[in-house]
Amino acid sequence: MELSEKIMNNLTNIKDLNILSEEIFVQVLEAVIFNLGKTPIDSKGQYSVKTNSSKFDIAKNAFVDLSCLFVEAARHDVDKESLEKFLNTASIVSHRTDKLCYSYANNKQEIQMQLQLIGNNLPHIVDTDWRLSHSIKYGFQSSIGSFQYHVRFTTKEHAEIKYVTFTCTLQQLQELLCKIKDAIRHLEKIPSN
Repeated sequence: MELSEKIMNNLTNIKDLNILSEEIFVQVLEAVIFNLGKTPIDSKGQYSVKTNSSKFDIAKNAFVDLSCLFVEAARHDVDKESLEKFLNTASIVSHRTDKLCYSYANNKQEIQMQLQLIGNNLPHIVDTDWRLSHSIKYGFQSSIGSFQYHVRFTTKEHAEIKYVTFTCTLQQLQELLCKIKDAIRHLEKIPSN
C-alpha cells in the first residue's frame, strides 16, 4: 500500500490535538465512513462536519486524507493489524490510530463493495443457453424449411444478472463463432504482464 508524500504528511497532522481537535476528528472519521460506505443511489443527504471557518480547511484535508487511506487499504485488502503497523511505520502513533483502525476494520467490507461498483467494465458472460428450432412454411407455391438458433447469454455486471437473447440463422451463428475465435486468438497474442 502506497500513499503520496503529501497525504502521509497530512496524516501525521491528524495525531496533533492542536491542529485537529478530538471533536472534529470524530466528525471527520464518521463523515469518511458514511461517504465511503454508501451507494450513489443512497446519497440523498451528505454527512457534513460542523466546524468554524478557520478549521474548515484542516477538516477538509483530514477528510480527503483519511478517505485516501481507507480506499487504498480496502483496495489492497489490508487487515486491521497491518493498517496499524503501516500507520506506526509512518510515525502516526497516537490514541487516534486505534480509532482509525477500528473504524476501518468495521467498515472494510462496505468500502470494498462500493469500490467494486466503480468502473465502466462491460458485463461478463457467465453462461450460455441455446436451442434449435425448425421452421416450416406452408404456402401456395412450396414449403420451405429453415433452422433458427435461439441463443441466450447470461451476463453479470456488479453482481446483477441480466440476459441477452437473440435469434440467428446457421450462417450468422457460424460468423459469430468465427469472430469469437478471432478475438480469443488476438487475446492470446497479447503478452501477460
